[in-house]
Amino acid sequence: MAWAASRDIVNGTSATTFSPNSPITREQLAVIFYRYAQDQGWDVSAWTDLGLYQDAAQVSDYATQALAWACGAGLITGTTDTTLSPRGSATRAQVAVILTRFCETVMPDGPVSHQEMVRNLQNSSLRKRDTLAAMAQVLLDDGFAPAFVAGLLGNIIEEGDCGRFESSAYLSNPDAEPDYLVYMDENYDYRDKYSYRLIYEGISLQEVYAMVLELGPAGANGRGSCFGLGCMQWTSYNRIKRLLENYLEAADGADTITLAQVQEAEGITISYELRNTHKKVYTDWQTANPEQDTEEAAYDAGVKVCTSYGIPVGYNTPEVQEKRGGNAAQVYAVMLGES
Repeated sequence: MAWAASRDIVNGTSATTFSPNSPITREQLAVIFYRYAQDQGWDVSAWTDLGLYQDAAQVSDYATQALAWACGAGLITGTTDTTLSPRGSATRAQVAVILTRFCETVMPDGPVSHQEMVRNLQNSSLRKRDTLAAMAQVLLDDGFAPAFVAGLLGNIIEEGDCGRFESSAYLSNPDAEPDYLVYMDENYDYRDKYSYRLIYEGISLQEVYAMVLELGPAGANGRGSCFGLGCMQWTSYNRIKRLLENYLEAADGADTITLAQVQEAEGITISYELRNTHKKVYTDWQTANPEQDTEEAAYDAGVKVCTSYGIPVGYNTPEVQEKRGGNAAQVYAVMLGES
């Protein structure tokens, strides 16, 4: 309190009292942040017309400029579309939100917000940027560290698109076609009906789901492989079955699905696996990377996902791992707006 008073960031509630145990009002909070930003020499030029709110007349004279700035900077919003409640008490949750916004938008070296990370991906020149942005949105919202999310995205770049069926077009080198795709081509007309197509382009969800159920846990090759589908090219029976069930739920009773619904379902699938069946992929990465906000941690996440989650069957070589780790470091730089 003495420090804040010495910097003119906090003044008394009267000439002789500080009232340290009284609830803080929303306008008082705006004043504190405004004065602190001024004290640090940061930009306080943002501004909003408080007259847009019906209770603007309740704003104290000393707080008018600060509150107009706080609203203009996006730190404080109305309690409704037409009321600001300047003398209402700020809750602990509201203060946490305002502090986060202050760090992200006012502090010059503050952290990049998750929404800005997603926008940076959308505006980038990265391959599959729409898929990357959609997956990042879900995983960041679910609390995964940004550098780890970058590791996953670095693998998606080399895997598939949301809703994309695995290609079985090994025409120039048929011996390279995996045995499960050979079986699918011969028994389900896979190459003509599904190969490399997008499930959200009118393909029946029920038809694909029934095909997976018919293949069963043994898959198309007796070892559980069915066919690849989606941004992580889910192949094994249990995982692709869960993916399709998430598609069906996202489609909400329809037999076809939209791209937005596909992205939602695939994000949910990845998040579920990283919190349940493949939880150790994330927790082991966290243990190995106590500093989780570096490009090195993102690189390590790209390798970790490659070796323990999105395993590229048959070619998981050091060169592949280096490629995906490098992708992850690049994606992380893009997310932070550094590339």
